[in-house]
Amino acid sequence: MNLTIRDATLPTELRSVVSGFCPIDALPSLALVSKEFQIHAEKLLYASVAIKTFSEKTGALETLAKSPVKAKYVEFLSVEFYQFGALSSDARVMENLLLAAPPMRNLKDLRIRLRPKVVEGYIHSLDDIICAGHFQLTTLFLNDYHDIARITSIQMDLKVVGVFNRVDLPTSLLLSLEQRSIILLCLDKLSLPPWHHITLFPNLLSLEQAQNLPSILNQSFHSHPPISANPLDAKEIRTVEAYVWGELSHDIFLAFIDSISELFPLLCELDLRLNLFDRMLDEWKREPVKWPRVSVLEVCGWDIGLENPNDSSKGFSGNTKEFLEFLRHY
Repeated sequence: MNLTIRDATLPTELRSVVSGFCPIDALPSLALVSKEFQIHAEKLLYASVAIKTFSEKTGALETLAKSPVKAKYVEFLSVEFYQFGALSSDARVMENLLLAAPPMRNLKDLRIRLRPKVVEGYIHSLDDIICAGHFQLTTLFLNDYHDIARITSIQMDLKVVGVFNRVDLPTSLLLSLEQRSIILLCLDKLSLPPWHHITLFPNLLSLEQAQNLPSILNQSFHSHPPISANPLDAKEIRTVEAYVWGELSHDIFLAFIDSISELFPLLCELDLRLNLFDRMLDEWKREPVKWPRVSVLEVCGWDIGLENPNDSSKGFSGNTKEFLEFLRHY
């Protein structure tokens, strides 16, 4: 008798392998073929979920809200609200998200970008869920509406935190993270990708993180590019802004500069904001830095305690060659 996939009994490992060969759009059909394949297909189908409210394709989130078992399969979740206008489905999407999220015990990567009118009604409930210990987050991208200091104090496994559309410098957040090794990045103020401007904070990095920044961020940027509502591409970054305050290990700074030179191949502008301007420049004169060749290298003083920290009379702006000459005579 000829056995079909419907009545064949296959080892668990083989069923998993067979499921893995299926394209994502074939997995729903595979789940219906046999109970043997259903779990394996659904694990793959719901491992990575992207909800783009502007396309109004939110069925996966509705399914997860009704099925805690399927919600446990989610490891990557991206939720994007279109920034320029409300949709009639907004409230339903948020209610489904709040229902679906608590059972997501295996969630490691969460990326959610809300529009202001959505934030008003749901931000506190969403923050409470993120802080409740349901997830195993190592990567988190979100708006600055969230209580990021509270979230990072509870989600201790976080390695990368990205902030969309940051309007001002997160001074209080920086101070709350001083004792923590974490990669914090802020994306430019444009509402939609591609992103061209990124802000980084080398004081928050360990030496190992500074050395491995290209591999860590490339993995974060490209973890789910086909489905993510907020794709990130290092090749699109043209401007890097970095804030340095207090004492920073010279080894960490050297590793940081080397890493951004490697990570962003089309970098045009590097802006450095220094809390200890004179001391940093003296250090660079004693122990030279291998600066990236950029058309604009801007170095200025700033004060972490000021509302407008970039207001400073100290500074330089020019290309790399001109900066080296400036540094030599400083």
